[in-house]
Amino acid sequence: MNIQKMSCPSCGAPISVAEDLNQLKCAFCGSILSVQRGEGPAALKTAEKLGQPIQAPSARTQGATHEGTQVTQLELKQLQIKQDITAAQLQLWNVQAEIRSLEREKATGKTRQRLRELRHQEAVIRSHIAMLQAALPDAATHVVGTALAPMTAIPERKPWYRSFGWMALLFFFLTPVWAVVILWDKKQSILAKVVAGIILSIFLIAYIASRFSQ
Repeated sequence: MNIQKMSCPSCGAPISVAEDLNQLKCAFCGSILSVQRGEGPAALKTAEKLGQPIQAPSARTQGATHEGTQVTQLELKQLQIKQDITAAQLQLWNVQAEIRSLEREKATGKTRQRLRELRHQEAVIRSHIAMLQAALPDAATHVVGTALAPMTAIPERKPWYRSFGWMALLFFFLTPVWAVVILWDKKQSILAKVVAGIILSIFLIAYIASRFSQ
């Protein structure tokens, strides 16, 4: 019987293959080997692993596809929430701009009512933005927290003519100027304007009288 010395393709152990064998088992690693015979020398193939090179990529492909689908859904969810936050921020800024505009106008019953409505609307929008940020996946919380943080209202700088110190100086040293400022300021109360009008009238009468007396 013709016996051919070969090596196991799985572990490299020497194997004696008889010419009448088509399949055998490696005594060292236990792999099932098939004898491939053709015109040239015979060759050994690992029979039990023939199907695995095709199956493994298929499993990896399915896993990658599933993982890719999950990533895509996560990114779409993040994008949608970010867009909602941006839209809410724009709405918040518009409300805040209207609030600042009304605060510069003369205080009336209508403007005060509108200010109350706008401040309530501002609080609702802020709550909505906070809820959207809380709904973001953990991976995007830091990014949105820095890039899309809601802008707070910029406090309006108090003008000098509403400062107590300046107005006190004007009242004691430049009373007519104080009265003109009070009458010009739309946010001053009616009582303050009446007092300023009386004082300014007294000074004007005194000035005209002094001019005629000369």
